[in-house]
Amino acid sequence: GSVGSEDSPSSSAWSESGVFQPDENYRKTVGVFTCRRRRLSNSDGHDADHRPNYILNWDAVREHVISTCDHEYRATSPLVTIAREEQIRDAFTMELRRQRGVLWDGKNPTLSLKDGYEVIFTPDEKTHYEFDCFLDDWKSYCDSKRLNKDTNSFSVVTALDFLHEMQ
Repeated sequence: GSVGSEDSPSSSAWSESGVFQPDENYRKTVGVFTCRRRRLSNSDGHDADHRPNYILNWDAVREHVISTCDHEYRATSPLVTIAREEQIRDAFTMELRRQRGVLWDGKNPTLSLKDGYEVIFTPDEKTHYEFDCFLDDWKSYCDSKRLNKDTNSFSVVTALDFLHEMQ
């Protein structure tokens, strides 16, 4: 989980209004995990020389770290709060209106990946999460959702799902 020193407890990067505003304590927060070998099960728990058998299950370690980080980030610094979702929907709508000049006909309008990135991430977030990293995550998201990786645009519904998924 997130650990801060006694002088700097962990803190959320999100204000009550849903704006990304990391403070100095947040910047001092680190993620820590411990790996312990697990005894390899066999009939008596020992090898031929009667020493305990231990093995580190890297897949279990990876899954545990991912699960723990996902839980911690969703609990302390969720990417999508109710206020944030509303802000993203409004910003998406404003950008569509700016580009198209009129309201659309109720279909599922999309923005290019670049325009969508500019709309859904704040300037502070973009300093930590560059467009190239976003594109890598977009490809992973497309894989997990079995979407075409060459898709070069997305709707606000997909943008919000992406944020939830990639938290």
